[in-house]
Parts: sequence; C-alpha cells; structure tokens
Amino acid sequence: MLRSAFLGMLLALGATVSGCAAAGTDLAEEASDSVDAVTAEAALVVSAMDGITASTTPEEAANAAAANAGTFWTEGCYTYLIDGASVTYEMTSCSGPFGLAQVTGSITVTYRPTTSSYGFDITTTNLAIGDASVSYTLMADVATDARNVRVTSSGNATGRRGHVVTHEGTYDLRWNGSSSCAGLDGSWSTTVGARTFTTQVAGWQRCGSSCPTGGSVTYSGPAASVIITYDGSSEASFTNGEGGTGTIPLFCE
Repeated sequence: MLRSAFLGMLLALGATVSGCAAAGTDLAEEASDSVDAVTAEAALVVSAMDGITASTTPEEAANAAAANAGTFWTEGCYTYLIDGASVTYEMTSCSGPFGLAQVTGSITVTYRPTTSSYGFDITTTNLAIGDASVSYTLMADVATDARNVRVTSSGNATGRRGHVVTHEGTYDLRWNGSSSCAGLDGSWSTTVGARTFTTQVAGWQRCGSSCPTGGSVTYSGPAASVIITYDGSSEASFTNGEGGTGTIPLFCE
C-alpha cells in the first residue's frame, strides 16, 4: 500500500512538472512572438534609414530611401510614390530584412527634421506578413551618427505560432549597414488575449536572416514570467518563474 501511495505521488509530481514545463513553453513562445513582432517593425525602420546621413533634408531622405529600397526588398515586388517628404510603398509578396517573407500591403514613411538629425514616421495600411494581418504606427528619431534610433511604436500582429499580439512601447535600435546587423534594447507592454505582460529586451542582436546571436528577453505578467536567451542557434533557451527550463524553436536560419 505504501508503495502504491509512493507511486501515486511520483505520478502526480510528474504530471505537475510536465504541466509546468508546458506552461513555460507556451509563455516562452508568446514572448518570442512579441519580439518577432518588433523585429518586423525593425525591418521597416532600417530600410527607411539605411545610408541616410543626419544632415539630409526630409525631401532628400524620401528620395534616397526610395532609391535604396531594392537593397532590402525583393526586386520587382514593390512600387513607390514620392510626395514631398513622404514615400509610400505598395508591396506584393516581398521578402525583406530579418527573414521577412510574403509582405503585402502599403507602407508610408514620412520624414521630418529634428534638432540635431532627422526622424520619420511609419504607418501601414492593409499590411500582411504571410497569412497574418499586421498594423504598425512608428515614430523614429535618428541620432547624429545615423546608426542609432529611438523608436516609439504601437501595433498588433499575429505571430507565426498563432498568438495575436498587441504591443506599445519604446526601444533603441542600432543598425550597421555594412554588416546588416541590428541590436535592440527596450521595453513594451504586450497584450495576448485578455492578459497583459511587460516585455524587456536587453542586448538582442541579429544579422540578416540568421538567428539572434545574443541577448535576453524577460516576459513578465501577473503570476507568470519567463526569461529567454539567444545564442545564435535555431533554438532559444528559457527559464520560467518556477525554475523550469526548456527550449523553443526559432523561425530563422
């Protein structure tokens, strides 16, 4: 009888651990989807600023960005219309930075001067990435080195795992055009369904369509949290608030 009771305890414990691991994986995947949504934003930002110097006028910036768009998007997949300091791109099944694919819809970038450099605002209309509808409103202020940018964003998207993610916040993006590498630090609120979490990213780095080579994501909300770390592989490691650990697959090369 004691043996049966002991076995029952082990089975119950195993079920609890398995349940916690599954819950941790679900939370880690939500966190990854939150970062993926902002990575898609970052792709729009870097394509709008690459090669433009701090002294460029808004009208010059619009023309330079349009002329440079083929560096980032598949040849022949887009058209553009310049109107003063604004340029609107019409995308059809485009592939772009950081592994973006099947991008279709309208993206408008409006450039403006700042006290020491320039900035731009991005809005999207009927934009889809793959099968997911997305909506972004971004305000970007570029530093005098023309490589660092502060982005204030709000948007919603469906992640590749099916999570509908809404977010709002601010992050710092670093862009090196010669290596096609980006770095990201910042925080934003993330809403998935009826739950709201805080996403904090530190030291995130990614080059081209390869997997993130470093950094961490802390995803925390009421009674639940998870930390994800990246190492350049196609999997990210996570540790949840109860001490459970595991890995999740990433959509990268």
